[in-house]
Amino acid sequence: MTKINKCKNIDIPSLEFNSPEKINNKYISCCTYQGEIPFIQIQNVKTLSGFYKTKQQKFKIDMILNNEEYYRFFMNLELACINSVASNFSKWFGENTKDEDLESSFVSFLKLKGMETILTLPLEYNADYSTDIEVYNYNKERVPCDYVKENNNLTFIIRFNGIQFARNKFAPCWSISQIKINKDKPIIKEIESIKKLPKLSKDTYHFIDEEQNIIQEESEEDSADDIFNDHDDIIQNLVEQYRESDKFNKI
Repeated sequence: MTKINKCKNIDIPSLEFNSPEKINNKYISCCTYQGEIPFIQIQNVKTLSGFYKTKQQKFKIDMILNNEEYYRFFMNLELACINSVASNFSKWFGENTKDEDLESSFVSFLKLKGMETILTLPLEYNADYSTDIEVYNYNKERVPCDYVKENNNLTFIIRFNGIQFARNKFAPCWSISQIKINKDKPIIKEIESIKKLPKLSKDTYHFIDEEQNIIQEESEEDSADDIFNDHDDIIQNLVEQYRESDKFNKI
């Protein structure tokens, strides 16, 4: 069973970063947490943008981190990325570097807009602008990706792949797995069969709902025994982009 982590339950110093390997023309230091690729849920965050295309023809989404817990989590995680590269740079790349050079080479996904902190996440997509992201409405029914709009209140499940290196820059490597739209949206009553894809189990609602919190808090010690069996599939799918898409994944 794939374990979905809340930010408060992740001990950031326990994240482990492996030696970088070439994946999709990038060098990525894959990250594991308790032996697994970490999936992280953040809930009730507002998107400023919905999905949008950059000048570099890439899709992204901006979210407001107005929750102190989330702000500190992502700040501390980015700091862990910098510290890991500083500690391992000589071993990984066979050369030395100065701390100030590393700090200037780091590309943060956090930015300030007025008094708000914005987290920008990239989208992985195919040549036909389809993506492997699954979007659900508040009734736990799957809906097309273009239902995600500006100012929506959203819950995300994101996968932290590790640290990616490109030329003289490095940055966290994120993938969005699922999005839930918390505001009322039109419902698709009938959904055709959707091909299953091997990241999170497909057509399965993975979000941690509030009514589950009490049970999960009581069984938190047992949850550490959950085994994430598709670790190898996740690493493989960092190498190979999905080749098939459907009407739900167009953006």
